[in-house]
Amino acid sequence: MNCNGGGKQANCDEKSPEVPHLDSDSLSLGGDTNSINNTNTAPISNKRSSTVADCSKFQKKLKSMSSETNDCNEIITSSDLRRSTENNIDSQLQEEKDQYLRNELGTMEKEETVTEIIQRDESHPLQFWHCLDPLTELPEVSRITKLHIYDFDNTIFRSPSPNPDLLHEKTLEMLVAANKFSCGGWWANPLILKNVGEGWNIEKQRNWQGFWNEDVLDLMRLSNAEEDTLTVIMTGRRKEIFSEMLGELIASKKIRYDALILKQGEFSNTLSFKSQVIIDLLNHYINVKETVIYDDRRPQLNGFQKLLNEFTNKHRNDMVYHLVPVFMETYHLQPKRERELVEEMVNAHNEINNEELILKQSIYYTGYVLPVSERAKILKHIMQKLSPSLFSDKVLSFSKFHLDYIPISKNVVTKAVEDELEDHQTVSWEIIEIGRANDLFALRVVPKLNTKFFENKTFILPLASKLGRPVNKPLDDFNKINTWYAWEDTENSIFETELGRVMNFRVTHMKKRIRRNGATGSYSLYT
Repeated sequence: MNCNGGGKQANCDEKSPEVPHLDSDSLSLGGDTNSINNTNTAPISNKRSSTVADCSKFQKKLKSMSSETNDCNEIITSSDLRRSTENNIDSQLQEEKDQYLRNELGTMEKEETVTEIIQRDESHPLQFWHCLDPLTELPEVSRITKLHIYDFDNTIFRSPSPNPDLLHEKTLEMLVAANKFSCGGWWANPLILKNVGEGWNIEKQRNWQGFWNEDVLDLMRLSNAEEDTLTVIMTGRRKEIFSEMLGELIASKKIRYDALILKQGEFSNTLSFKSQVIIDLLNHYINVKETVIYDDRRPQLNGFQKLLNEFTNKHRNDMVYHLVPVFMETYHLQPKRERELVEEMVNAHNEINNEELILKQSIYYTGYVLPVSERAKILKHIMQKLSPSLFSDKVLSFSKFHLDYIPISKNVVTKAVEDELEDHQTVSWEIIEIGRANDLFALRVVPKLNTKFFENKTFILPLASKLGRPVNKPLDDFNKINTWYAWEDTENSIFETELGRVMNFRVTHMKKRIRRNGATGSYSLYT
């Protein structure tokens, strides 16, 4: 197996591990649950339904030059392309297509004809889709009976996601969409990956330790150790932007695979791109009887289910497939750096589109913020001592936990209060009661200091609320709780906080208003 793709027999620095035979039982893919990253998830079973795959840019170019018209509502194979392009093509169109294909594929010899190029692509779909150096050895069709596909982001690698505690909900939607920013959004920005951990150069020396899903990598090693298995890493990130970065990341882990495939061509979304690749591989490797796909996103797996249902129903009734949902703990960049990167994306978008988007800061509360370690300590005690008496399984199913801050004042505090608080950047608190009102839960706490501002006062620490309730406006509702119970565990009643502000950032259009100048009676535009 080649460390950067290639044939099964290529030599690598790292010796292949001795592993048992990989089947559905050993992977726990055929039963009711799967264990991936210590999380129980259920595989998606075979169901028959239809699917649609888009044409790639390569295929669309050929189609536009052909006298025949292909239906882009169906998955187009390279055999269909050859038949539709070899007929009735004059020499001028032939020359244009030769030039386009050489530019697009980049590895063609000058003397190759379009027919030879198409035939070679039909014979070697891995060569066409692989994003790094051309593969020198390709797995033989007769030997491959299994296809295992691994997603990259949050499947094998813990990639940063936009922080919902830092960014407004609408801004999150804009960032993850591919068409809201000229740069392509969050997943098209290479600087996001460059800022993982302590930065690219530092994490590179550590081989990005702590950011890999070791459980799934172990499964990939098992896949790679089987001579009859084609092992592919596939992601919707753009080839022209991320191929070198991902190649370096994966090489640092000495992960072996047959092909690394990134999105190329004009596809409307990641699902349509991956669907086309899957069909190309299955059409070429005609002996594949098992397909396994690992992915962190349920909508993607649902799309693969429809695709493979149709394929098995129409073309390969004896093929089975397993779709494995993968869970990885969410990771966010440092808040300050994330805000700077989003602001850079907004500015770049404005320059290209002559728009006036801004990243606006909104402050909801001034208060004392709990670090993650203190939140975990309190929550652990609640789950061990107060559940299920207070938090039954039913309550937990519709509740969202907060435990993030103790509100002192809405918005920005007055100058007098701010001066008072500045002298107490870090404050210890004691939990005295826990209360509930319908779907609201809170802790009543008192500060472990005696000053004019805090004297004889109790404060509310929001604990949990019903899913869907606005997160940034809980103070008034939590203050209405009138049923309280004593907090009896004195050993776990003290926790530390730091002064801070509860805020987020929102991308919005700069508002322009008309202001009348009183002296002259004229009007001026200001923002």
